[in-house]
Amino acid sequence: MVVAIQTFQETGDLTAFVGLSNDLEDDNDPSYTPHPFPPLPVSLLGAHGTLLASALVDLGSPQLFLSEELVQRLGLKKRALEQHLKYTLAMQNQVPTVFTCTHFVRVPLELANGRWAAGPTYAKVAPLGKDLEIILGGNFIYWHKMELGLFPQPHLMCKAIPDQAVDLLALLSQQHAPVPVAVIAPIVDDNKQLRLAALDHHLRKEFADLFPEDIPPVHLCQSPVQHRIELDSPSTIINLWGYPLPKKYCESWYLLLQEHLASGRLHPSCSSYLSPLFIIPKKGSDMDPTIKPRWVNNYRELNGHTVKDRTSLPLPDDILSTCSKVQFWAKIDMTNSFFQTKIAEEDIPKMAVSTPWGLYKWTALQGLLGTICFVYLDDITIFADTLEEHEARVHQVLETLRRTKLYCLPTKTNLATMECLFLGHVINCAGVHADPRKVQHIHNWGLPDRVKELRGFLGLVQYLCKFIPGLAEHTMQGRASAHKAFAH
Repeated sequence: MVVAIQTFQETGDLTAFVGLSNDLEDDNDPSYTPHPFPPLPVSLLGAHGTLLASALVDLGSPQLFLSEELVQRLGLKKRALEQHLKYTLAMQNQVPTVFTCTHFVRVPLELANGRWAAGPTYAKVAPLGKDLEIILGGNFIYWHKMELGLFPQPHLMCKAIPDQAVDLLALLSQQHAPVPVAVIAPIVDDNKQLRLAALDHHLRKEFADLFPEDIPPVHLCQSPVQHRIELDSPSTIINLWGYPLPKKYCESWYLLLQEHLASGRLHPSCSSYLSPLFIIPKKGSDMDPTIKPRWVNNYRELNGHTVKDRTSLPLPDDILSTCSKVQFWAKIDMTNSFFQTKIAEEDIPKMAVSTPWGLYKWTALQGLLGTICFVYLDDITIFADTLEEHEARVHQVLETLRRTKLYCLPTKTNLATMECLFLGHVINCAGVHADPRKVQHIHNWGLPDRVKELRGFLGLVQYLCKFIPGLAEHTMQGRASAHKAFAH
């Protein structure tokens, strides 16, 4: 859709309308065809809740406009303009129409993917029609220091990272401190999004047996993969007593124990081996006993006496570097992948743990590469340059999982996407970026008043080291303060 809006009169808060003429491109190049930016998904908050809408980026428009229908759906309060303003709305293949703006609204606006927020924003209400909900005008783009890029794919960028030093500790005292981010969001073609969604649906349907609500019981698991525990000395016996447990968590722990017993992942034990375990309560579990805690076995002593498998995990930076050079990704999250790995029969006694209800032993663990996919613990990412190549590679990986009887978590799996969250980073056609949730967490961190809080903040800030040049110099004062406090 191509839209142009032009104001009829000069006003103090409007910049001059920028006309796009046919002479902007070389007239001698007949192969040039203008391509408008596809709509940008944005999120708006109103009295009726949060709504997603499609915004048209139009540098020729002097203002930010919201359609009357969208304002009504959001339940926004309209306020009268002191001066009524006339505009011309010119839509592709339609006769230009003149309309008068009489009201404006105040609405919080951000990108639908949460990577950038404009905050509370003033927008004029206009009769844009049912196919057009929002127009992001030139003033809006300029005010928020955005840039529109066309290569290698259309994308929206913020102002470049400043060369001068950034005092991160000083930013903490500011309520709305700016966080430098290289790229805000790619602008994705709606047709591509529809093709990706259709591909994801087709693959999930074809491989529906890999996406059960829960993994099957151990006796039904036919995976040939088995885990061996080889001790450095056959005479080694690990026998450690357990930890005390607060009574308020006993009920939820017992429910979790019964679930593992019913599935066959846990059996009563009379083994001479014994390792301690503990649980980590989840939020709300103290009020609701049905919220299951995290079960953690302390096998550090056992691990200390095993013959080590020196196969190392792939380096996250190597994975991100390789994956950032393509256009399509898939992310597969394995459902309790450690529980899907059987333990060799002769090694099951070594897995015995103590609970308040007796001793039990685990029968399952609780833990093509580099060319078409990467595996990091229980996450798999698949990457490709073309959609056809991507479909073939996802097929190949899912067929392998089917042969080995391994199952995936449908709620955390995306089989076809142009933006992937993997290893704590966002990967898209514009490169590798910081996870906006982590950046926001840093941004919202309060002013530290204890050494422990300062260390926690500095540790979290290190996540940004590859995105902020010379970060160590910026945090030097904070590290020195933490070290000085530790020395005393």
